[in-house]
Amino acid sequence: MVSVLGVPSFGVYPATEAALRSFARIWSVELKDRRMHVNVVRPGTVITPGCKGSLGLDEDQIDR
Repeated sequence: MVSVLGVPSFGVYPATEAALRSFARIWSVELKDRRMHVNVVRPGTVITPGCKGSLGLDEDQIDR
């Protein structure tokens, strides 16, 4: 969610997600001839106190 919203002070997290997706794409092409598959597991949103504090989300937004 942070990578889509562009929230100030949350630059490292979405950059890290983008880097992992990029690595997976590149490795899947590079390892294709070896018949190796590449998977990336990305967790869903974890509700923390920062969701209400720093992000300013209300209960309805968090539930969605």
